[in-house]
Amino acid sequence: MSRKLFLVRHGETEWNREGRIQGVLDSPLTNEGMIQARRNAGILKSMLVKRLIASPLGRAAKTANIIAEETGARCEFDERLKERDCGTWGGMTWDEAERSHPEIWHARSENPYGFTPPGGESLADLEPRIRTMLAELELGGELALVTHGITMRVLLRCLLELDTREVSRIRCPNHIVYEVTLDAIEAHCQHYLNGEGPYDGLLLSVPGVMSRH
Repeated sequence: MSRKLFLVRHGETEWNREGRIQGVLDSPLTNEGMIQARRNAGILKSMLVKRLIASPLGRAAKTANIIAEETGARCEFDERLKERDCGTWGGMTWDEAERSHPEIWHARSENPYGFTPPGGESLADLEPRIRTMLAELELGGELALVTHGITMRVLLRCLLELDTREVSRIRCPNHIVYEVTLDAIEAHCQHYLNGEGPYDGLLLSVPGVMSRH
């Protein structure tokens, strides 16, 4: 029997628009972010999603509440879906972060999965809590997780058993929904953008170009 899970990123925030690093800090959804949440709600409603589990950070919680209002789905929150802690880089633009620690900036591109921002967490640090959460879930087509860009990448690695080197190429824009189907033999992924789709596979960046989000 196949099992299905939907992954939704929160809508655009003010800091997303300004190119600022959020991590466990927060900023409000923009008007466009609320529109994105409603478009994604349309996808989930058509898929008969009845249950949402969301990060409790404000931008994800607001997105989940909009989706719940549009779909009638039951919404709950789980700390394990929070974004990774970006440490002292939180609130900075990417250029400011690079200037603040030029001596370690190159390590980010050399080992994106294992790199730890000053005072923060690496993607590898998120993996144990994500795997623990997934092991507890009873997956089915009626469940969606509302989370963040980096956390979504780790979720996809765990669900699809991706090599850590592939993870940095996964794109998770604010208007994306991933649909992961698991069966006894393999996992299959497709995605929706701006309320349209599905499109087969992962949304990936150009080879050799690491996304900043």
